[in-house]
Amino acid sequence: NGFVTDSISFGALKKDESFSRCPNGTGSFEISKPTFNAENCKTTSVTYEINNDVEIFPNPANDRLYFRNSGKYSDLSDILIADIHGRIVKNVMNMSLSDGLDISQLPPGFYLIKFNHAVSSLEPSIKKFIKQ
Repeated sequence: NGFVTDSISFGALKKDESFSRCPNGTGSFEISKPTFNAENCKTTSVTYEINNDVEIFPNPANDRLYFRNSGKYSDLSDILIADIHGRIVKNVMNMSLSDGLDISQLPPGFYLIKFNHAVSSLEPSIKKFIKQ
């Protein structure tokens, strides 16, 4: 029909540079390496949990997380919580697992929680949880 509904002009690019949108097709344009029919956004994927000996509940949670361990671990643990981008958002040293953990200050989202147990010879536990 002859009408232009969307238009954008780009300046010159260096060798091996391209414009991409993140998220694909809807985000703002940025200069990046060519991705050739692939996802443009930088993402992190975790498809497993290490060491299933600590259970967290409720999940999803609102204000507080509680923990149950298999009895193989001491009740004390250093806890790190990271957001989906890998940023450490909470770090608690020598926490008693029986007390639970206040997460009321965390914004809603997906998090990983890592338990470094007081018995250093044991593997850490890593779990996923959702803050509502």
